[in-house]
Amino acid sequence: MTKRAWLALCTIVGVSTLFAGCGSDEATGGDDDEKGGKSGTGGSDTNAGESGTLLGGSSNGGSGGATGGLAPTGGVGGTAAGGPGTGGKATTGGSSSTAVSVGQECINNTSCGDLECLTAEDSGIPQGLCTAGCVADADCPGANDVCLVFDTEEGPAGICLEGCTMGTPTALDAKCHNRPEMACSLLYLITGEACEADADCPGADELCDVDGQCRKPTTACYPQCASDNDCPDAMFCDPESGACGDEEVTGDVDGTPCDGEAVEDSCLGRCATFVDDNDMDIESICVSECTFAAPGQCGWEDESEPAPGICFPRFQEGGEGDQGLCYPLCDCDADCLGEHKCYEYTENPQQFLTSFGHRGICFYPDDTPSLETCE
Repeated sequence: MTKRAWLALCTIVGVSTLFAGCGSDEATGGDDDEKGGKSGTGGSDTNAGESGTLLGGSSNGGSGGATGGLAPTGGVGGTAAGGPGTGGKATTGGSSSTAVSVGQECINNTSCGDLECLTAEDSGIPQGLCTAGCVADADCPGANDVCLVFDTEEGPAGICLEGCTMGTPTALDAKCHNRPEMACSLLYLITGEACEADADCPGADELCDVDGQCRKPTTACYPQCASDNDCPDAMFCDPESGACGDEEVTGDVDGTPCDGEAVEDSCLGRCATFVDDNDMDIESICVSECTFAAPGQCGWEDESEPAPGICFPRFQEGGEGDQGLCYPLCDCDADCLGEHKCYEYTENPQQFLTSFGHRGICFYPDDTPSLETCE
């Protein structure tokens, strides 16, 4: 499908439903189009990283492989027009009711009723997280909860995450508690089974990670800050891990060509390698992760200014609240980096321009005419 044909599918119905049902034809899934999406999720230890937060583990890189900490999920994203203004650092609410479920935001244990609060300041989780300790899914209070397990010196230990289903939410489905700083993400969680290859794992869809542990695919609500606005004062959003940290993250912006085989990642987000239908490399570029159809995504801190990027679901079946990837916005080819060109949003382009402050989106070139000159 050409860019023009794909963009034509994303009909603008209104600013609140601008991207309902639209998916990217360049990042439709870790299994097909982006290397490393399958095995790079979840943590096998509790390394804290520079920020000292729970989510401050190291990157899984563009080619996958499990790493320390609550590592990034291998691709996430999200941006919506007409969302509520951000207007500076966000403050966290929290209910005093005991009828609190895993996944709600919190500022202290009182906010979580019978559960425990992992505050943003202590854990790095944007807006905090009501959770419970666990070593298996059955230990979590909700039937749909998922246990994210870590290997520690004392043995396995974990926290409960809210389970979710990717796709368009139903009228009764409040996915991830409607939290814009969380994304319904594909996670590959350790099972406790040792392995040397994928075939050694008991499940047909399980994978063997670089540490020799089997991992099973699970969808759960995973932290994904969109900008510094999601973090407490004096903390900064790390677009790679989705966590808030004490140090401002620097690196190459989205769309910058990168080396997918490099030991050290040069990207602000992460370096991802995309492949074609024959599993041949197309390009390696810097990408950031986000929550689809949530406000303020892709670093859009001031919505009175043009948006720097836009979020599309990472998977073709992705819907509102699911993980996605950020793509830079543009007005002409000169705005795009590397070999990318600027492709106009062709369905109701004026509303797109009004909503996001740009005419088009940077993509890898094909036979579709691009915006060669800025107006």
